[in-house]
Amino acid sequence: MFKALLVDMDGVIRHVDVKTAEEESQSIGFTFAELSSHLWKNPLIRKLITGQITRDQWWKILQKQDTRFEKFDQDRIWNGVFRKNIFDWKLVDYVRDAGKFLTTAIVTNCDGVSKKRIFQELGNNSPFDHVFSSSDFGFAKPESEIFSAVLNELGMQGEDCMFFDDSLSNVETARTLGIHAFHFVDFESFRTTVESMTKPVHP
Repeated sequence: MFKALLVDMDGVIRHVDVKTAEEESQSIGFTFAELSSHLWKNPLIRKLITGQITRDQWWKILQKQDTRFEKFDQDRIWNGVFRKNIFDWKLVDYVRDAGKFLTTAIVTNCDGVSKKRIFQELGNNSPFDHVFSSSDFGFAKPESEIFSAVLNELGMQGEDCMFFDDSLSNVETARTLGIHAFHFVDFESFRTTVESMTKPVHP
């Protein structure tokens, strides 16, 4: 019998408003695809999200790598490009119901500042029992160590947990630890999968 429902944050619960992100990116000299590559596909990002460097240190290195970053401060990224994040509140409400039967948790790659923002965005009535971030453990998805650390914190085995992520590599790693992991596509398929593996959350 399952004991926990684990979900990723970005791409599952929270989504980028692509129109706003593209407009804001172009206003600072990038396409959104180019900016995303600089921010998230840079090997430097692992040091940030595992707590090896601070956000300010990360930003200074980015400015040296591309002089376009010297023209504005990092708040322009967080409060401009990503200011209109879209939340799947239907999924959040569903997790709230699932929490009557299961331990619920977010498992996400982010630094400490971003983790605090998650709490702010979800509000005081968050349905999640835990928010686990890569910065908590010093490991990041898809590394198996972060999943092992989460299981240890929960006091559970892999087979006790369901996990949903929009990244196939994260799903595949979770499965190596016995976690019942699924590629997230949309809310309807998420709900169908959960209810096919547990007693229905919504009678």
